[in-house]
This record gives sequence, C-alpha cells and structure tokens, in this order.
Amino acid sequence: MGGGLAGLTASLFSGAPVFEAEDHSGGVAASDKVNGFTFDRGIHVLQTKNAEVLNLFEEIGIKFAIRERSAYIYAFGKYTAYPFQINSTNLPIFHRIKCVLDYLQREKNPEPKNYENWIRREIGNGFADTFLIPYSEKFWVSIRDR
Repeated sequence: MGGGLAGLTASLFSGAPVFEAEDHSGGVAASDKVNGFTFDRGIHVLQTKNAEVLNLFEEIGIKFAIRERSAYIYAFGKYTAYPFQINSTNLPIFHRIKCVLDYLQREKNPEPKNYENWIRREIGNGFADTFLIPYSEKFWVSIRDR
C-alpha cells in the first residue's frame, strides 16, 4: 500500500505496512515545490461530514482549512465555473445543446464496467467528452508518468 489517504487508512485499521515510493506521504493529495512555487499533485479536498472520519483525522493531528471554492475550467477560449455540468453557458451553443441532450439520454449508455462507462452513464457523452474524460486522462496520466 502506498502512503496516500487510502493506504494510510487501510494501514491504520489493518496494521499492514505502508510502502511509499516518495520520501513523504500524501499520495495525490501531496504538493511539490519547484522554484518557489507549489504545485498540487491532485485534489486537496475532503468532502465529508462523517463524524468518525473527522474525529479520526483530529485524533492523528491532521488540521483542515475551510475554503470557499473558486474554480474555473478553461475551454473553448473562455473560463467556465466549476462544476462544469451546471455552468455550461460559456460553451459554444452546439456543445451546450449536445451536452444537455446527451445528459437527458444518459441512461441509454451501457451499464458501467469501468470508470469511463460510469462517467458516461452519470453525466452523458457530451459532458464526458467535453470535460470529464479529458480532465481524468490529464490528471491520471500525469500521475502515472511521475
């Protein structure tokens, strides 16, 4: 198991050893410093209200900062507020119509057998092809190539 959130949690509850390739824990929730700049490897967000999880983090000394989200996606020459699926007004009209129509027909997509199928079934092919699949490929390929 690695030293990311899942690996550390599994180790805590099972006693299994942690084998981390990096010199620090954090997995994709870690950041790298380069020439005075900090770059997040992945999403540093925990969206839970589960008291058991929050109490566990408090017990082991993890501190959280609460922030208001201000996230945008640059697509088709414009910035679109996140979440992309409900802020599609900056998309060109053809893409906007395709995203909405595909969303309304998403249940026609096959039952999910993998992450891409699940995305298509949940948000439709338009949103999948325009945003979430390219985002996921960029994110996960960049992690794999480290």
